[in-house]
Amino acid sequence: MEAYLATIFSFPTVVFTVLLGIVVCYWILAIIGLLDLDPFDLDLDLDVADAQGLAGLMVTLGLTGVPLPLVLSFLAMYGWLLTYLVSLYILIPMFGGVILYIAGAGVIAIAFGISILLTAKTIRPLRPLFRKAYGTASAKVIVIGRTGTVRSGSVSETFGEAEITVDGAHLILKARGEAGLNLKRGDKVIFIKYLEAENAYQVMPEEDFLADS
Repeated sequence: MEAYLATIFSFPTVVFTVLLGIVVCYWILAIIGLLDLDPFDLDLDLDVADAQGLAGLMVTLGLTGVPLPLVLSFLAMYGWLLTYLVSLYILIPMFGGVILYIAGAGVIAIAFGISILLTAKTIRPLRPLFRKAYGTASAKVIVIGRTGTVRSGSVSETFGEAEITVDGAHLILKARGEAGLNLKRGDKVIFIKYLEAENAYQVMPEEDFLADS
């Protein structure tokens, strides 16, 4: 155990240990509904023709098609595993002092490159699943007027998620509600409008919708 702790908190493994810790904290908060599953609004159907900047680089590397947090999670996990093994069996036994840091920097660069390749291969079979789960252009019309369930801990004007089943497909969609609605996990809501700028849906409580009908 001492050797394990010494390795994960030593350079270069500590870099990915910190990243992995951040990723784990994110997923815990996302699972309990305090964060959106996809806060970076990643376009699941992005292609080379309309991708620019960072998005274009991710398309080139094959890192699109799933939520960005999942991509970062795989990158951190693979990077951590690679640097841990190299540090444990090569760097720490063979090097020390300044040489260790120089060699460690090289290991980080190589591990990051390999992690990109491994992540791209890992997420490839997952793309169809997320494309189905997060809906298509037709779903933007289909869900309007339908009943869903709040998935996140709350729904506000800037945060929230709701889930709905459409033709057998379970969709997880970003939801937005007016201030004062006090929507919480498990509440039934009606999707009333698609907010294109946010790629989200305005919702209202089912009971309020029925009362106004």
